[in-house]
Amino acid sequence: MTFSDSESTLWLLLLFFCIALIAMYAIFHFKRKNNKETTDLREELVDLKAQMQKLKTEKLVKELKSRKIWDMSEVVYKEKRKVDNLNEELQVETKKIEEEKIKIKEKNKKLWEQSIAIHKEKTEIATLHKNIWDSIRYARKIQEAILPTDSYIKGLLPDSFVLFLPRDEVSGDFYWITEKENKVYFAAADCTGHGVPGAFMSMINNTLLNEAINDKDISTPSEIFYDVRKEIITSLKQSDEGQKDGMDAVLCCLDRENLKLSFAAANNPLFLIRDGELMITKPDKMPIGYLTGEQKPFTNHEIQLQKNDIIYIFSDGYQDQFGGPRDKKFMIRRLRELLIEIHTKSMDEQKKILYDTIQQWRGSGEQIDDILFIGVKV
Repeated sequence: MTFSDSESTLWLLLLFFCIALIAMYAIFHFKRKNNKETTDLREELVDLKAQMQKLKTEKLVKELKSRKIWDMSEVVYKEKRKVDNLNEELQVETKKIEEEKIKIKEKNKKLWEQSIAIHKEKTEIATLHKNIWDSIRYARKIQEAILPTDSYIKGLLPDSFVLFLPRDEVSGDFYWITEKENKVYFAAADCTGHGVPGAFMSMINNTLLNEAINDKDISTPSEIFYDVRKEIITSLKQSDEGQKDGMDAVLCCLDRENLKLSFAAANNPLFLIRDGELMITKPDKMPIGYLTGEQKPFTNHEIQLQKNDIIYIFSDGYQDQFGGPRDKKFMIRRLRELLIEIHTKSMDEQKKILYDTIQQWRGSGEQIDDILFIGVKV
């Protein structure tokens, strides 16, 4: 079959057109397929990225958890280390406590042994204390038996009083009275010391006064004092190097018929009130006992009395008592003023006032010395 040139050209064009269509279809189909694969790849890539992001996130979370766990482990380790250190310290302290417990047990054992010994000593001391106090109380009964009774004093000196306030159970102060040849001898004495030592001296001196007047018939107060001093020095073996115990005292001899008073005063004065005026006789400045140097005689004083004269003799305990608002001594000046103020009252009233005054002055303070005060109205 023969084609003309125009037909051949047409067929060629048609062939090219078909080929072109086929090529275009192939290209379109390829592109479509390629786009689909690209889309799938993109989707896969997105999924892959998402998975990778997820993996990264999970990894990061795991890392954070691991870091947190590590940090927590580090804290736990530090805390464990602290606990271990505390346990070590606790063990050391426990060991010390155990050692202290052992020491305490040993101390408790010693304390118990000491307690038993102290209890034993306390019992012995209590027994000794009781025996001593029993002895002191018995000594007080002896001293009270030696002291003149109120009835005996009132029999010899009807208008009189004795204020006697021992500081302790027994006293170094004592009062003494006797009658001989129609004369009344009375004394207020203050022996060295107070308590038991003073009481011993008071009994010795009481005995020596009785011996001087009743056994040796010495009647002058100054000579009686001289004799008592000699006997004290001899009895107690006193010397410059030894003890010098003795007493301060005033000894009066009252002649009631002739209204005469003779007396000697050793370190303590005698007060006399007449018509509201207080007169003081100063004492010899020496005790009835050993005195270094020459043993001088005592002065014998004599006074012609008048009716209603009042005689006061006393130890130094009253005026030396501390008290008052400024805790000072009562003092002799205040005592003089008090006696002038109360001398017109009865002797019993004077005694009560003197007692109340010194108690009020002392207050809650301690009594520092024995107190003895004698008043006699003529």
